[in-house]
Amino acid sequence: MQISKLITTAGSLLLSAAALATNAPADPHKRALLIAIQGYERFGKEWQRLDGTVNDIVLMKDVLVRRYGFPLADITMVCDDHEQCTGEPTRKGIAAAFDALVRSTSSDDLVYIHYSGHGDRVDDKNGDESDGKDSALVPIDARDNGSWEILDDEIAVWLARLGDKTKDVIFVSDSCHSGTITRGAKSMKTRGVPIPDTRDYSWSSDPRKVPKVATRPERLVRLSAARDEQKAHEYEGPDKRTYGRFTWYWAEALTSAQPGQTYDEVFRSVAAMMPSSEQQPVLEGAGNAALFGRRFVERPRQIAAVRVSGAQVEFNDGLLTGVTKGSVYDRLITPLKVTIDAVDAYHAIGSVQGGGTVQRGDLFSEVLHAYHLPPLRVAVRADHPKKDATITKELADAVKKGLADAVQVVSDNERSDVILHLARATRDAMGQPNLAADGLPTRDNPDGSLECWILEDTESLFKPNLLVALADVPRDADTQTHESRFDHVVANVDVIVRNRSFFDAVNDGAQALRGKVSVEALRPANPRGDETLADLIEIGFDHAHGGRKRQRLDPILTNSSGEAEMKNGEIITFRVANGSNSAQYFYVVNVPPSGDVRVSFPEKGNDKDGRVEAGAIKVLADATYEVEGPRDVYVWFITKEPVNIWALEVAGYRSAATRVGVDDTTPLGDLLRRAAMGTRGKGVTGPSEYATRKVVVRVQ
Repeated sequence: MQISKLITTAGSLLLSAAALATNAPADPHKRALLIAIQGYERFGKEWQRLDGTVNDIVLMKDVLVRRYGFPLADITMVCDDHEQCTGEPTRKGIAAAFDALVRSTSSDDLVYIHYSGHGDRVDDKNGDESDGKDSALVPIDARDNGSWEILDDEIAVWLARLGDKTKDVIFVSDSCHSGTITRGAKSMKTRGVPIPDTRDYSWSSDPRKVPKVATRPERLVRLSAARDEQKAHEYEGPDKRTYGRFTWYWAEALTSAQPGQTYDEVFRSVAAMMPSSEQQPVLEGAGNAALFGRRFVERPRQIAAVRVSGAQVEFNDGLLTGVTKGSVYDRLITPLKVTIDAVDAYHAIGSVQGGGTVQRGDLFSEVLHAYHLPPLRVAVRADHPKKDATITKELADAVKKGLADAVQVVSDNERSDVILHLARATRDAMGQPNLAADGLPTRDNPDGSLECWILEDTESLFKPNLLVALADVPRDADTQTHESRFDHVVANVDVIVRNRSFFDAVNDGAQALRGKVSVEALRPANPRGDETLADLIEIGFDHAHGGRKRQRLDPILTNSSGEAEMKNGEIITFRVANGSNSAQYFYVVNVPPSGDVRVSFPEKGNDKDGRVEAGAIKVLADATYEVEGPRDVYVWFITKEPVNIWALEVAGYRSAATRVGVDDTTPLGDLLRRAAMGTRGKGVTGPSEYATRKVVVRVQ
C-alpha cells in the first residue's frame, strides 16, 4: 500500500507547534486487531472475491503507526493473504485473535478493531433485535460444515470482555448490514453476501454459548460503513488500488485530523464525503471522546517529487498549496533536504542540499517555512503586571516557541498588530464581563478570573468573544501546565498569521485577467410574477429555506468601500463571467467571522462544476449561502486548470471551551475541513497564473 498517495490527497489541519509541546498525561498504550477477508469465491460460483479488504487493513496499519503512534508489535493482522498476515480469518482464528487481544490488554490501553469483509443478516433467536435480524460477520469458513457466521451478539461479548480491562475501544466494520455491528469515486463490488445464511442459529439463544452482556467499554465507539439495509461498496482510490469506500475516507479523515478533535467530528467529515443515496455510515457510542486519546503526531506538510533531473527536483505543488521560495523540505524515509528555488501557482522547483539522489515519488515534509511577509508584531501585556509578571513572560515565550519567525514579540509601548491582553475579569449575573470605558474588563479585582483577550491594534477584539480563559493552576499540577494553558491562545494567533498570509495570496493574484473575468454578488428573491422563465434561476436551497425553487436575482448594493451591504441571515449567490479566450475554473473560499478559511464551492473532486467556458456568463447556483455578521468575505480564485484549492483551508478561532470545528449553525457547517498545508507566503508567480476576486459583505 502506498501511504504517500493517501497523505498527499488527504492533507491536514495544522495547529501550532506548541499544541504538541505540552506535558499532558502520557498517551495510553495502543493496540489494534485488523481483520480482512477476500477469498469468498471458495463459497461457490455466486460469490465474488473482494478486491480491497486486505488493502484496507494495510492502509489502516500505516495510518495507525505513522499518524497515531501504534506500536507495530501490538498490531495483529488476521487475513487470507499470508504475505500480509499471520492469523487465519476463520471463525476460530478470529475468536482466537480476540481472546489474545483481551489477554494482552491492560488497564487504560486504547484498543482499535477493524473488520473488512462480507456482512450478513440472520434470524435473531434471542429476541434482542427489534427487526428480528442479527447482523453478522462472515469468516472465510462460515459456510463450511461445523462453522458459523459471527453474530453481533458474540461480538458484544468480546467487547464486554475488553471493557473489563479498558475504557477505550473503537470497533470499525466495513461490511454490509453493519449498522448494528459493534464495509475518482468509482463504485465497484459490494460487501454483502449474494446468498444469505438461512441456517438455524437457535444455539445463539443459549446463554452458555452466547452470554447476555449488560455492560460495555465505557468509551466504546462503533463505526459501521453502512446502515443495516444498505450495501457497503468497494472503491477505486486515487492510487488505482481498490479499498472499501468507507475505509478509504475514514483513513483520509484520520490523516487530516488534528489533536483535540472528537470521533464525531471526524465521522461527520467522512459522512459528508459518502454518497448518501447509496451508503450512509453509522456512528454509535462515545462519539464525543477525544480521537485516540487526544494526543498524536501532527502530520507535517508533505509534497511528492514528480520529476528529477540531477540535483533538481520538481513538485506539483506551488503557491496555491502553500509552498514558498526558500522553504526547506526533508525526505521522509531517508533524510535528504531540498530547498525550493522557484515556485508558481501550481509547481515548485528545488535543489538537493549536500548531494544524494532523489527518486520520482519520494515524499518530502516541510522542515523550514520561508515567510515572505514581515512577522506579525505581537504585544503581551497584563492589567496587573506585578501579579501576572511570570505568566506574561511565559505567554510571550509560548508564542515565540509556537510560531517561530512568523511573529515578533514586541513590548507593550511599541507598535503591534496583535495585543494579547491578560485581564482579571469579573462577570455580571448574566455571565457577561464587566467592562470599563475603554471596552476592556474592569481592573478593580486582581483576584478575578484570568483571561487572555486577543485584540487588534485598535484595542478591539479580533472577533466577538475572542478570549481564552486561563485557569490559575499551579505549575506542578498533574492536569495542566502553564505551557499547555496557552495552546488555544497560540492557535488563535496562528489563525491570524495564516489569514494574513491567505489574503496576501489573494492580493498576489488580484491583477491577473484584469477586465476578462468578473464576479457579481446577487440576492435571490421570490418572483414578482412579471418575469419570464428565462429570468429565473433554479436554486437548490436546503429544507429550512424551502428546498429547490426558481428565483429572480437582484443586484446587491455596495457602500463607498465597495462592500456589499446585507442583513444577517440573507442569502447571497454569484454570477460569474469569463471573457478570456480559454475555459477557467472558479473556486470560492469563504472567510466568515469565525476566522475559518474554507472552500465552499465546488465540492472537493467536482472541479468541473466550477468550469466556465470562454466567453460564457454563468450563475453558479450551488454557490449560494446565508451570510454571517458582522463581516463575511468570499474570495474567488480563477485558474486555468483544476487546482487543490482545499490546501488553503485554515481552522478558525478557538476558545478554551470549544473544539476546533466548523460552526454547525451555518449552511457551511457540514462541509469538510481539508488539506490545510502550512502557513501561506507570497511566492514567485507570474501575473497570468491565477486571478482572484473578493466580495466583502458588511452585515447590518
